[in-house]
Amino acid sequence: MVQGYLTKILDGKFSGSFYFKTLSTHISLDGLTIGRDTVPIDLPKPIGEDLESAILEIAVLSPTNRIDWRVRVNGINVIKEFKPFSTIRIGNVFFTKHVYDVTWLLKTPDSLGRRCVNVTFRREGGDPFVVKQVSLGLIYGSPDSHSEIEYYTGSLGLEPGEKMVINTSGINDSYIDTSLYLPSKQATVKIRSRGLEETISNALEVFNLTRRIENPVTQFEFEHVETRETYNPKSVVISNFVIYKTTIPKPLIVFEKIEYDKGFLTIRIRNAGESKPEQLVLTIISRGNTLLTKKIPLLKPGEQYEEKCKLNLPAGENDLIIRTIWRKVCSLEHNERRVKIVLT
Repeated sequence: MVQGYLTKILDGKFSGSFYFKTLSTHISLDGLTIGRDTVPIDLPKPIGEDLESAILEIAVLSPTNRIDWRVRVNGINVIKEFKPFSTIRIGNVFFTKHVYDVTWLLKTPDSLGRRCVNVTFRREGGDPFVVKQVSLGLIYGSPDSHSEIEYYTGSLGLEPGEKMVINTSGINDSYIDTSLYLPSKQATVKIRSRGLEETISNALEVFNLTRRIENPVTQFEFEHVETRETYNPKSVVISNFVIYKTTIPKPLIVFEKIEYDKGFLTIRIRNAGESKPEQLVLTIISRGNTLLTKKIPLLKPGEQYEEKCKLNLPAGENDLIIRTIWRKVCSLEHNERRVKIVLT
């Protein structure tokens, strides 16, 4: 019998860009060796005032729910009590899911500008526990980008032979991200939908799967395949399932002119894209050495910029890499040209 449930905690269209990351962990706080540990989560861009929403998920294994713990994000307490969002029993342990809205914690002066979120766990009494998974979902607000998101989380256990189906609205050209806890390498899980069939086997602990779905799909089936293998606990756990799409009108920085004359290199670039970048950098590299790194004006679509710089190049062949790097919301792109300059 299927036990537990998944709850939809986000559903709809949002003005902004969605970022989701899951880390498989094994933080054992048993009171014998260590009472505190920290998980760092790298971000695609610094935390800024444009952060609209931040959801933190934590999956924990424990013999009971009699746990005294403390969870902190960037040094600030999130919770002092062990109150799971959902709980199921698998074998002789409990799989518990904890879900927190940490938006306000990431918008404090200390967190703004950071490229990393530090999640710290501290055991202060009660039974030991193991943190198996940490997930973070962020929405960066932006008038230039739009996201569709359906986000399910919880604890749903499947024994061998059992199936469950997640129904979605069918987002075109989307990504799915799902995490499962497999207590044994002998367990096999199949994930099916139109145009997708994934088999997960020979995996242990939390397995995270990310796939692109090009066509609209309204049903995803999860099956814990029944085999002749014996293992205990028998249940695998679906921990979360996210399907999302972010549309961003992107900048495209192209080279219009590269010319070297009498010790000066002239570079002209143009924004051939649909929007202005949030950051734009020009670099010149030769033989592994960086000759120039410069932030340049943020070009609107159609605008040009010309840089003229003096380069002291040695005689002989000089291979240059001229690169532009730009950022738009959570997307980081680059374009480069390789140029050979021969000096006698």
